[in-house]
Amino acid sequence: STTRYWDGFKGACGCGTGTGTGKAYPWQYQILTAAVSNSIYGSGEWCGSGCGKCYAVTPTGGFVEGQGRAPSNRKTQVIMATNLCPMQYNQQWCTSPNWYGYTSHFDIMDYNMNGIVTALGWDNPEVYYYEIPCPTVQANYWKQCECKK
Repeated sequence: STTRYWDGFKGACGCGTGTGTGKAYPWQYQILTAAVSNSIYGSGEWCGSGCGKCYAVTPTGGFVEGQGRAPSNRKTQVIMATNLCPMQYNQQWCTSPNWYGYTSHFDIMDYNMNGIVTALGWDNPEVYYYEIPCPTVQANYWKQCECKK
C-alpha cells in the first residue's frame, strides 16, 4: 500500500542536515523517497537494514475505498527508502500487516502534499514492488545519509 506525507525532518536513515531531527535534504523533494514499513525497513530503529534500498513500484489500479482513488498514472517509478514509517502515529498504514491487509507500505515524501507524488496522479494506490539496484542518481544522493551501507 502507499500513502504520502510531508514533514520535512531528517528521516530515520539519517538523510538530512543538522543534529536531532534536523531537516530533510532538498533532493528528497525532487526524487521519490519513502518512509517504509518494518517489513521493508528491517531491523534497527535509526539505521534499518532497508535504509537506502531502491524499489521498482507499480500501481495495480487498486486502492482502499475511502482512503484514495485509482491512479491516473500506472507507470513504474523508482522509490528509495530513507525513513521508517512511524507506527505510533500511523498504525492504520504502517503496521505489518496494516489494517487493510497489506504486508508492506510506502509512505512517499510529497513536498507540501502537492509535489512529485501529486504530479504523478497517485492518491494512495495499491502497488506491486520489488527491490532493484539504486540508479546512479539515487546512489549518489544516498552517500550523504548517515546510514551508508
